[in-house]
Amino acid sequence: MIAYFARHPTAANLVMLVFLLLGALALPQLQRETYPEFESDRIRVRASYPGADAEVIDETIIARLEAAISGITGIDTMSSRSREGSASITLEVADGEDVDAVLAEVKAAVESVGDLPEGMEDPPTASLMTRT
Repeated sequence: MIAYFARHPTAANLVMLVFLLLGALALPQLQRETYPEFESDRIRVRASYPGADAEVIDETIIARLEAAISGITGIDTMSSRSREGSASITLEVADGEDVDAVLAEVKAAVESVGDLPEGMEDPPTASLMTRT
């Protein structure tokens, strides 16, 4: 077949033109979305403690929240970040687990933590992460 198209370059060009036309005709039928809907599989717990340094936040907030969350089934990984004035824990829900059920358990666990510092602006919150 290669030898045929080598001897007949016009045929090769016609085949290429047919493929280009078929691609152009199929293009409008492709299903695409600018912002497709998807289910997030990550949960973020946030806390704010203005004026506190990262070490204090790690010892007084992160450690207590992680202890409360660690017993929840359905969490694949947990990572935390402490910065001056804020704390963040990211949880990845295991495959096959109900994200809403895990989120409800995480919210209940976060709300049950009672001995947090008094200087915190708001209580810690748990929510689904949005991907951008």
